[in-house]
Amino acid sequence: MATTLTVAASFDPRTVPALRRRLGLTQADAARLADSNANDVSRLERALQPGELLDRLIGALQAAAEAAPQQ
Repeated sequence: MATTLTVAASFDPRTVPALRRRLGLTQADAARLADSNANDVSRLERALQPGELLDRLIGALQAAAEAAPQQ
């Protein structure tokens, strides 16, 4: 069974780096999955880039977690 990410309503974007690293993704990898760029992912991870990117990035990480082989 693949990893499932659960996102609470009070999700803190500063937890994104741990989620991303757990999936073995760089900021550039995550950015490609979310149709963005590494600079925006960096700003999001430092809680400086709010908004739509967070939704796209969480969706991309969820899809990557579901596709990842079980460890």
